[in-house]
Amino acid sequence: MGSKFVAGVAIALCTTCMNAAGLTLQKLSHIKIELDKDKARREGRDISQYKVTRQKKWLIGLALMGIASLLSLAVFALVGQSVASSFAGERRLRGCGG
Repeated sequence: MGSKFVAGVAIALCTTCMNAAGLTLQKLSHIKIELDKDKARREGRDISQYKVTRQKKWLIGLALMGIASLLSLAVFALVGQSVASSFAGERRLRGCGG
């Protein structure tokens, strides 16, 4: 195996982990917003101020997923399409709850 192939597989594994971490951070942010909204409703406060896009966790998760997508382009340059697409397909399935 060539060094390009090993580097490509390593980057593909990193992008998979980054996508999973980003998705998890976004999900945690959504859960926190819902809990905060429920608490505000019980206390009779306005809930319009709770926006998910203002949460640092959500933004970090979005950034991780964006960086991982850009790194995926490097994977296609380093390994064959059949290897790279197997990692991409696994990420899509996991992102859809599969």
